[in-house]
Amino acid sequence: MNRRSATALACLLALALQACAVAPSGPEPEPIEIRGLVMLNRSGATLSEVILLVVQTGEFISCGNISRRGQCSTTFPLRRYQGNDVEIRWSEGGQAWSSGAFRIEGDETLDLSRPAVVRVVITPAGKAVTDLVQ
Repeated sequence: MNRRSATALACLLALALQACAVAPSGPEPEPIEIRGLVMLNRSGATLSEVILLVVQTGEFISCGNISRRGQCSTTFPLRRYQGNDVEIRWSEGGQAWSSGAFRIEGDETLDLSRPAVVRVVITPAGKAVTDLVQ
């Protein structure tokens, strides 16, 4: 291979690798502090073994039983939400349910200088809806 071909090949390789570079997707959202959790049962049946699991760390918060139309809540020392995936698991009528892993999204109206509470609503359709409230 002559010098000119080698230079052209090197330039093509550099361009190809540059095309594979990951472009920044913008700034990461600022984390918010979490001070507690409330789980609301809107499923129409008693729920048991309700768990919010932080997938990456294995940390969890659980409630043994939540009666129909009932709730379970707790507070804890402030924790900064790092955007890790969570999963909601529960049992209803002897059947195990899971939300699958997802990230909790806060809306733009949240005041990042004030702590929030994670709200989990278990619906009749076997779904868990989660948000942050202040």
